Amino acid sequence: MSAPAISTQPRRALVVVDVQNDYDGGNLAIQHPPFRDSVVNVAHAMDAAAEAGVKVVVIKQMAPETSPIFAKGSHGGELHPEIARRSRDHYVEKTLPSAFTGTDLEAW
Repeated sequence: MSAPAISTQPRRALVVVDVQNDYDGGNLAIQHPPFRDSVVNVAHAMDAAAEAGVKVVVIKQMAPETSPIFAKGSHGGELHPEIARRSRDHYVEKTLPSAFTGTDLEAW
C-alpha cells in the first residue's frame, strides 16, 4: 500500500474559531480587548476573504446542555450574530479544544 500523494498546491482558508455569544457579556465575557471590537475585525476579515475567493471556515465550541458555557441550545453557545449571518464555506461544531479531533476539518 502506498502513501497518499501530497499536494503541492497550497490550501488556504480563513478559520474563525469560537466567536460565540458567551464571550459577549455571557458567562465567559471577554473584557480586554473589547469583544465587540474583535467581532468587527473578524467580520471584516470574513468579508475580505470571501471577496478574494479565500474559503472561510467557522468553528463553534459545543458543550452539554447543562454546561455553564457554550451549552448546546443556549444563546451563549450560539455564534455571535455578526458571524452567523456571514457566508462560510465550511462549518465545524467541536466538543473538544482541538477543532481537528472528532471533526471533519482535517479531511476538508
